Amino acid sequence: LQKNPKSFEASYNLGNALFKQGKYADALERYNNSLALQPDQKDKIAAAFHNAGNALLGEKKIEESIAAYKMALKANPRDNDTRYNLAYAQALLKKQQQNKDQNKDNKDQNKDDQKKDQEKQDQEKEKQNQQQ
Repeated sequence: LQKNPKSFEASYNLGNALFKQGKYADALERYNNSLALQPDQKDKIAAAFHNAGNALLGEKKIEESIAAYKMALKANPRDNDTRYNLAYAQALLKKQQQNKDQNKDNKDQNKDDQKKDQEKQDQEKEKQNQQQ
């Protein structure tokens, strides 16, 4: 990159190296830079979007990763690895949404149970007061 800051390969490879180090945000930035450098080469665009999706998934940005995988598939619809990663990310999102719904249901159930317990206690206190 020092010799040629407009090198797609250098930017893309640096993104790969950063990704392997777990520096997902930095890797994503490099992938985005590489996309700007090669707007007309579909294979390279697909690879950059695929890896951007991986970086976003590593950052727990599931919805954004799904969008990146879809862009990669638009550039290269025959890429089975991207198709697999897209399905995986969609399954994660679905599971995440189900967990949120389940947690909401559990909270609602707990509130209902607490309300019933409170009503029961109130009734017992009222009964005791009437007996006295």
